[in-house]
Amino acid sequence: MKVNKFLSTLAIMITLFPYNANSQSNTASATQDIFDIGYAVYTKGATPGTLNAIWNYANVYSGKGKATGVSKEGFAGNYHIRYYYENGEFSDEYDLVIEKTGKFYNLSWITNGKVSARGVGTVIDDRLLAGWRRVTDNQNSKTNSTNTEPADIKEITIPKYIVANQALHDTIVALDKLYWEAYNKGDSTTLFNLMADDHEFYHDIGGPTFSKEKMKVRLKNFINQDEGVVGKTVEGTIEVYEMPDYGALQLSYRRFYDKKNPEWTAPARAIVLWKKTLHGWLRSRVFSLHENPKKP
Repeated sequence: MKVNKFLSTLAIMITLFPYNANSQSNTASATQDIFDIGYAVYTKGATPGTLNAIWNYANVYSGKGKATGVSKEGFAGNYHIRYYYENGEFSDEYDLVIEKTGKFYNLSWITNGKVSARGVGTVIDDRLLAGWRRVTDNQNSKTNSTNTEPADIKEITIPKYIVANQALHDTIVALDKLYWEAYNKGDSTTLFNLMADDHEFYHDIGGPTFSKEKMKVRLKNFINQDEGVVGKTVEGTIEVYEMPDYGALQLSYRRFYDKKNPEWTAPARAIVLWKKTLHGWLRSRVFSLHENPKKP
């Protein structure tokens, strides 16, 4: 009964969408008109914030897809999705915004800030079933006649960070703690052992430093145990993103004070690219930013 209900809902939703009689399939005959509509079915992946998809366009093209992002209530959330044909060949990718409206969902597929397709959906048996159609340039211009950007984009809020890989997150947090403990103790051996040989450091005030050896010279005055600078990562600000076939990207905020003038600076952004090697995790690229130079 559940399967019949699912298929019946799918059939009803597809018939609700108008079609473009001038659209033609590349694989169909030149005279065969096709429906300019499609459907997609989404299920939640094993990893939080991921969706698995199957899709069909005009009963001519079909395949699977994978979405990653930040989910909210039910299937609602902001995602980035990549679609593939049945043979595994890449089809296309979009920013996907799913909004819950009562018992139903509105979906928008966005490319370069422009809505490419819209759809509506409902949940049947833990699956989000959505019918969709493409949005023409003319429809976009009507939508934006009194606004320079689509309403879908304007209403998006910054997604909250969700740990996708707890083990990786904990590893980078521990390495970050080790780095700052060594920094504040003037333990240059540990600091330099955490640096890759091709280490690069970028500072938005002091400029770049290339190579591990030059970085040793730069840090010399900062890690003086008696007269140097104390630094720490602001607790709870570390975000970790896996970089396949390389390592991990760490985003965080940190603060400093000069031991001669012990007043903490305002939190400022730090970006660290960690490289996973046979000898352990190493800091490969570091970006030190100072977005707010004022004191808190």
